[in-house]
Amino acid sequence: MRKFPQNLIQFRNITRIDFSRNRITEIGNITFLLDLSELILEENKIRHISNQTFYGLVKLRTINLSRNLIKDIDPNTISSSELNIFRLDISNNLLTEVDITNFMPEGPLCEISFDYNPIQNIVNRGGFKYNDSKQYGDGWISMKNSSLQSLVNWTNFGLNDYTDIGKTITYGIFYFGSKSLNCDCSLIPYFVNTPASAMKVHMADMDKAMCASPQSRQGKTMYDIYNAKDKWDELVCDIVADCPSKCYCYDQQIRKRVIVDCSNLGLSEMPDTLPYGNWGSNEIALLLSNNSITRLDDRDYINRISFLDLAGNIITYIDNKAVGRMTQSIELYIPNNTLQILPKEFLYLDPDNLLIGDKYLQCSCEFLWAENWEKYELHDINKSLHCMYKGNRFRVDEMTNIVSDCKNQSLEIPNLAWIFIGLLLGLLATGFILYNFWYEIFILYRRCRLHIIEKKFVLSPDDMDSIYICLHEGNSNTFKWATRELVPYLNGDGFKTTLPCLDFLPGSEIETEIIKAIKSNRVYIIVLEEDSCSKSSFEFEFNVIWREFASQSMKKIIVVNFDQIESKYIQERRLKALVRVGIVADFCDREELLLKKIRKHLSKLLTNSSRRQASNVQLNMERTEVIHMSNVSDLDSEQGTWTTDTVYMHSLFHHYHDDANQNSHDSVNESNVFKPLNAPKHSTCNCKHRKCYLSGTIIHEKQ
Repeated sequence: MRKFPQNLIQFRNITRIDFSRNRITEIGNITFLLDLSELILEENKIRHISNQTFYGLVKLRTINLSRNLIKDIDPNTISSSELNIFRLDISNNLLTEVDITNFMPEGPLCEISFDYNPIQNIVNRGGFKYNDSKQYGDGWISMKNSSLQSLVNWTNFGLNDYTDIGKTITYGIFYFGSKSLNCDCSLIPYFVNTPASAMKVHMADMDKAMCASPQSRQGKTMYDIYNAKDKWDELVCDIVADCPSKCYCYDQQIRKRVIVDCSNLGLSEMPDTLPYGNWGSNEIALLLSNNSITRLDDRDYINRISFLDLAGNIITYIDNKAVGRMTQSIELYIPNNTLQILPKEFLYLDPDNLLIGDKYLQCSCEFLWAENWEKYELHDINKSLHCMYKGNRFRVDEMTNIVSDCKNQSLEIPNLAWIFIGLLLGLLATGFILYNFWYEIFILYRRCRLHIIEKKFVLSPDDMDSIYICLHEGNSNTFKWATRELVPYLNGDGFKTTLPCLDFLPGSEIETEIIKAIKSNRVYIIVLEEDSCSKSSFEFEFNVIWREFASQSMKKIIVVNFDQIESKYIQERRLKALVRVGIVADFCDREELLLKKIRKHLSKLLTNSSRRQASNVQLNMERTEVIHMSNVSDLDSEQGTWTTDTVYMHSLFHHYHDDANQNSHDSVNESNVFKPLNAPKHSTCNCKHRKCYLSGTIIHEKQ
């Protein structure tokens, strides 16, 4: 049989197919076999498996494709989230590479066999990326008698920490029976970072994986290499990419560095570029001995060098920028040179790691910095530098006694540098304070300035007693307190107050009136509660108040912290600053103390008693006049109800007379005093005895 039967579609409920030992060359479309659980196609002529072949076969558990001619399997053929394949036998085929998605599927599995395939590489054509939140396999993966030359480099697939191998890649056993293994640095990440328990599980047949190269390790098993820990230094990988011409580059993974050997090549300058390691190793050991290099120049890779050997080169110049970019722990060998002085950047290197020829070094004032460098940093006295002075040779740490005319030039770091560092730190600290506490500083400055102004200048009566009260009118608690306690108290002391809900006429342009009122008042009392900043009306009032406060030096803000909010919970930076350093009256005080505290902050504004009384009379007349603007014609004589304007006026002003009549049996029901007036039989108002107080006149509802 060369292909699947055409009438197979008539057997949709079939669960097992065995077409072994035929001449089938392709599987074709079998996605209609939704109940298929076992597919056996052993010993056929199949060459390719598509990732659409088994798509949608959610009940498929066992696939046998052994002894075919398969050369290629698409990525994600068996790792689709819709598949639950437990057993896959693809042994004895012609695969030369396996995609990682078919090698390491997600979810549970029992066994996958790639035995007896000439597999050389594990590739990533499907764009796989390791995810540590997932589990990959928990069964057997077998690659016996493959041609793999190295173990999987998991860093190519996103796994940077090999200690995680045993956590998420939960193979029961991984059989790795290659006879062509290159026993090089690729083994080190497994040997060093994989926990021993995971090694036993993942590398169950290390004694059967044989080394084919390098020649010194031919015939040895991976198990032998694993146990010879003292020879792990020899496990290296050759690097070709970016390796300088004629140089030998290799990855010494056990030390996590790349060694670049350019010795004895007749080079006249340092290489331009150097490679990185196969596992992303950054460090470089650069061997440049016995060349014709005369300059140690700056290169992009200088900060990656951990070891630099320039022995056998006559160095006449060292770039101070190159030294400045070297790591502190660099090992530097420059035994042959004609240098008369070293760059001062050597101060930041460890002198115990340096071997520098000092035959031509001169004791001079410019070299005095080296005295303290060696005195305090050098521990190996045998590596002490020497310098010449008037034909004699002296140790560098004795220069002060030799060179006597330097006028205190022996400084570890010049004084100017310390001054610069101090200024820089001061500027940074100032910038930080200004950025984070700008409003606090501004408020403190304003308070000091206002204190001086109030002492020197006499305010006009119109400037002294005008107070604007800003609060969130939707909060019944703050509204009651402001209208029943705060406003009467301030009026009693002769202050004129402006509270929008009391003093603005219905139908007026509210925002325009607010701006006018704020401009005409000198003191602003802000009643702060939890929901204040989330209300657009409060935000608008506060923004106008702040603009006036910031632009007019005679303006003052008093914050009444009604809900005792800590400043750290206030997001608005200006309000936060006011609570921190402004004039704040905390509501946790007893009520009479709170009012007295507010009065104390207003003490400089108090006028004589006659003005206060006159102001009280005038205020009451103004309020009565405003209330009486509701015309009698607003009352519907036939229905016994008020128009919308009258009801609005009542809701704004009835509390004023409620205080005056609080002992009366006709007083307003306090629990409902701020609710909408919409009861069907009681629409005139919301009063306890079906009557309302309006400007001192009792209006009865019609019966």
